[in-house]
Amino acid sequence: MHHFVILLNYFEDESIELVAACQALFVKSSATIRWHEKNY
Repeated sequence: MHHFVILLNYFEDESIELVAACQALFVKSSATIRWHEKNY
């Protein structure tokens, strides 16, 4: 997870929208992983 935080920090100055998109994607993928763990 640390590399993801570094990635967000790197892009923070570049594009706030890009950061928001990355965060949304990460949250969605985390929720999907949790859902799969719960159902197996």
